[in-house]
Amino acid sequence: MLFIILFLCGALIFGMGAFLYKTKKIEILSGYDSTKKYDREDLAKFDGKNLMYMGGSCVTLGFLSLIFKYGIFFILSLGAFIILIIFFVVRSVSGSSKYILWEDENSKKEEEKRNKIIMIVILIVMAISIVPTAIYTGLNITAKTEFSINKNEVRVKSGMESTMFKLEDIKNVYVKNTIPKFKKVSGVNAGNINKGRFRVDGYGEGYIFIETNKGPYLYVMLKDGFVIINSKDVSKVNSYYKNIAK
Repeated sequence: MLFIILFLCGALIFGMGAFLYKTKKIEILSGYDSTKKYDREDLAKFDGKNLMYMGGSCVTLGFLSLIFKYGIFFILSLGAFIILIIFFVVRSVSGSSKYILWEDENSKKEEEKRNKIIMIVILIVMAISIVPTAIYTGLNITAKTEFSINKNEVRVKSGMESTMFKLEDIKNVYVKNTIPKFKKVSGVNAGNINKGRFRVDGYGEGYIFIETNKGPYLYVMLKDGFVIINSKDVSKVNSYYKNIAK
């Protein structure tokens, strides 16, 4: 799903850049001012290339999500992608004013000052919103599932997602090699990595902690809800089952 979103968004942005580069329709640019005169050809080439670079970066990240499967290399790629997008946005905002045909020097200086303020605001907004979100998502996706039993309580945790239940609340526990279709209520839904609260066909609403789309899956059926767990390491699932079923 993430690959499809990134690929379509990237293709759209790249297509807009190619259209701008070829047709010189600078009117489609955000911030275009019809009262000013522009070097249409050079501005169209400059911003067209920026859009194509951003679109290409987005498509590349999509393919990397397929190759690295949300592992540490994908997280590093995501960080590089964010840096590139910030760079191209800042480059576009700060560089576009060079292609305005100014009538006087004062107007040019005022525009340059305004663009610097806009650039600073863009950087601050991105730093506050995008970067922390990317770090949070990256850490949440790559976190391993922790399973622990303390006296009469069981705790399952992975990244920021967790749940607890008492041994006495368990109605049944078993292992299956398949899992029905499910839909996220809250948590992480990134390809084969799913953790948090989900609605599972035939079971209702409960928690799942899944690191791969392959079984076995541990089903812990509770008086109120359920917890379904798997791991890339099959021995861990068997260990969870032995510890909770004894």
